[in-house]
Amino acid sequence: MKIAVISDIHSNGIILEKAIKDAKSKKVDDFFFLGDMITDGIMDNEVLDIVTKTSSNVILGNRENYIISIIKNDVKFDGFNNTRPLFHTKNHLTAKSINIIMNLPKLLLIEKDNIKFLLIHGDNPSLKSNMDYDKLIEQYDFDVCLSGHTHQIKSILYRGKQFLNPGSIGCPIDSPFYSYGIYDTETKTFTIQKLSTKIDYEKIQSSYLNSSYYEENPEWCNLILVGIKYGKDINEQFVRRIKNQIKNLKTYSADEYNSIWDETYKQIKEEYNI
Repeated sequence: MKIAVISDIHSNGIILEKAIKDAKSKKVDDFFFLGDMITDGIMDNEVLDIVTKTSSNVILGNRENYIISIIKNDVKFDGFNNTRPLFHTKNHLTAKSINIIMNLPKLLLIEKDNIKFLLIHGDNPSLKSNMDYDKLIEQYDFDVCLSGHTHQIKSILYRGKQFLNPGSIGCPIDSPFYSYGIYDTETKTFTIQKLSTKIDYEKIQSSYLNSSYYEENPEWCNLILVGIKYGKDINEQFVRRIKNQIKNLKTYSADEYNSIWDETYKQIKEEYNI
């Protein structure tokens, strides 16, 4: 059996469809989706519809959890630019999409061809150390742990268990390639499939620039587009620089934060010729 493993779509429905078509051409038998289907893009509803029609093996990511928390706690927009993209997603999700994410599990244990798979997103635990691997091994009965979250391809054998990450088909950060994985239960191998970020880039760019999402979040959108183009985590660089500037501030208002946001964006804009 061949299983396509897809993670961190981030509403990039254009490439999601490409990846599914590519996987089907390779005769996969099933699909696993590891979360972060939505946010940071303009096709939240379309992506959730495609994913749930393609497979029932779907779990929550931290992005879906953010939206669930906003809805359940009736959180109102606070004026900070960094939360604006999340509220755009929340405000544009259909009732059907909200129902989908509300009913997704945080993890799944699935057995295929006598191989026990653990599907987790990877944000908790972070899977950044052997300690995290040990906790999972102690807590769950599995042979293969499939996770996403980091957007980085990974294949580690630890204590007889496989820990695998297919990377991202929404916002790649370690190369200019969207990536997903195919696990072959017969050979117990995991092969990474790569699609160039040059594929449909102009179409993706145009879809962003002509959206209400871009009207509300032009800086964030531009950073995403540049990140996709070069296969780098530009948004993380941006957020990290802001955090470094505010870490010594005891308190700050939305206006103060947004001012730092604007100045930081100007720096990134010059560096990457946005």
